[in-house]
Amino acid sequence: MASKVASNGNPYERSRFTSREWRHACTLIANCLVVFNAAINFLLMLFFGNKFRRMLSDAIHCRKSSSLVAGMSTTMAAERARSKSIVALRETIF
Repeated sequence: MASKVASNGNPYERSRFTSREWRHACTLIANCLVVFNAAINFLLMLFFGNKFRRMLSDAIHCRKSSSLVAGMSTTMAAERARSKSIVALRETIF
């Protein structure tokens, strides 16, 4: 898309781009940035995410993900322990 110059040749006067053309150009740029972001995120996770690589390998080879159990976070483990203690407390009360 070439830059449009005013009819008298002065580039500092208001250009003739319509709001529709600007919106189209901005939409194209935004869509390209979204695709670029997704591609970069995938590559970053592939290079730096051990759990992501394990789960991707499991998905490609149609295996049950071993990372779900082995890679359980400490937050999940703490939540399970807390819920077990709440159940035990209810059983002793009732």
